[in-house]
Amino acid sequence: MKMFSIFWWLWYYKDVRQLFIMAFEFLKAIKLNNQVNEALPVAQTCNLDILDTLDLLEDFDKDQILYMWERFKDLTYISEFFQAVEDFGESIVESFIDLWSVDDIEYIGDAFYGHYDSEKQFAEELVTDCYGSGCDKGIGYPYWVVTDWQATWDTALRFDYDFYDGIIWRTAW
Repeated sequence: MKMFSIFWWLWYYKDVRQLFIMAFEFLKAIKLNNQVNEALPVAQTCNLDILDTLDLLEDFDKDQILYMWERFKDLTYISEFFQAVEDFGESIVESFIDLWSVDDIEYIGDAFYGHYDSEKQFAEELVTDCYGSGCDKGIGYPYWVVTDWQATWDTALRFDYDFYDGIIWRTAW
């Protein structure tokens, strides 16, 4: 009788274990099905493979991916774009893209120089920071500096910097 109970227990245990395995596999299939159902509209809209879309959805929200696609028709720089938005803010990133391109988004840190009210304010601050008050020390300013700060911008600095939406951008990045 004891031998019979051991066989019965092993048979029962095997069936219960199989049942748990099947239930676990079923739950994994349901999870995968839900992920594919969420990824399918993105894959169809963006003309992507479903596996690439699933990878994107691990890192980004569906709305973020669709926004990037609607705006640029390209998802190549999606990571860099959203990292720049996180680091600099949306208005600065939008300004950068308006001047250049989303293809150049990796250079935003090199190009961003700060917020200024005018080109005149930027020219005065840049010259003062770089050369101090050279006139006070008898050294003088470089030849391209004009005491009219707007003229300094117009004749020298505008070639190396852009002023757009109150933001100064370096053009040599």
